[in-house]
Amino acid sequence: MSGQTVGEILSQARQDLLAFGAFCEALRPLVRQERVGMLLTYCHTHIASVEKGMRESEAEISRDVLSTWLRMPEEPGVRRLLEGDTATAPATPATAMTLERLVTLATGYVAALQERFRQGAEAAPNGEVREVFRHLASLMAQAKEHLAFQGAAVKDL
Repeated sequence: MSGQTVGEILSQARQDLLAFGAFCEALRPLVRQERVGMLLTYCHTHIASVEKGMRESEAEISRDVLSTWLRMPEEPGVRRLLEGDTATAPATPATAMTLERLVTLATGYVAALQERFRQGAEAAPNGEVREVFRHLASLMAQAKEHLAFQGAAVKDL
């Protein structure tokens, strides 16, 4: 368990989203399969939109809520989902990335953030903090659904 403020948790989540978006953007020119490239472009754009929505939501949260401390389990490994791919990005993923792998990676990444927010809601000391995390978990659930839907749509082209 570690202690973090709500603001720190949200900032880290936004950084994680931006890291995934950057991963998709960097991988895009390296892939050979047109459909994978299309989905990478969509993922980059969609993740940027989700991060923007989080930033806008955060701007509406009171300073008292953002400075609330929580005892949270250790971060569930959002960044670790990319470690294997970023370590070999120039060599392996560009040639081996498939639609299925990309959908699994993208939805897994967002699901890990959704889980983090669910944990935040459980650890929340009051209803206001709990509602912030529930809202963000819902936002991640929607993002995950959109990514999975888009993956299926691109596959069916």
